[in-house]
Amino acid sequence: MQSKSQLVTSIEAFYARHHYWTPTNEKVTRIETPFVNRHRDAVIFYVVQETKQGLKLTDGGYTLDDLEGEGCFSSRSSQQLQLLKTQLERRGVTFDSESHEIFLRTSTQDYARHQIQLLHTLLFIEDLFSATVFQHDGPFIDQVHDFLTSVKRHITAQPTLADSSNQTRYADFVVVSA
Repeated sequence: MQSKSQLVTSIEAFYARHHYWTPTNEKVTRIETPFVNRHRDAVIFYVVQETKQGLKLTDGGYTLDDLEGEGCFSSRSSQQLQLLKTQLERRGVTFDSESHEIFLRTSTQDYARHQIQLLHTLLFIEDLFSATVFQHDGPFIDQVHDFLTSVKRHITAQPTLADSSNQTRYADFVVVSA
C-alpha cells in the first residue's frame, strides 16, 4: 500500500495538471475541471468571492440552459422543476429559477469539499435529464414509480442510505422484499 504522503502528492499533482484556473475579474475565477459532460467538454464552474471568507460556487446557468436548449429539460414543466429541486435539496445545492444557475455557498475552509459536491451534482443533473429524453418517453422516474406501484411492489421513494464506509448514498427507489 502506498503511504499517505504519496497518495496526497498524487492527488495534488493531478489537480495541478488537470484543473485550469482563469481569473475573469478580481472577484470571479473560472475553473475548468478534468471531468466531462455529455458533449465530452470539460465541466466548468466559477468561484465568486462574495465576502472575505465567503465563496459562491456556480455553473453560471450553463447546465440547465444546455439541457433546455437540447430539449432535455423544460423550466416550464412543474414536474421537472419539482424533480430538480428535490434532487438539489438532497445534495445541499441551490437553484435560481430565473438564471438557471446551480450553486452553493461555502467558505474558503470548506471549498474543497463543496467543489466536489457541486461537480457531482452538475454531472448527476445532466445525466438525470438527458437520460429521460434520449432513452425514454416522458420522465423516467415517474414511469418506474407507476410500474412498481402497478405490480404492487412495496417501495420506499427517495431514501437516503449509508454504505459500508459510511458515505451517504441516494436512490430514487428501494424495492422492499416481502
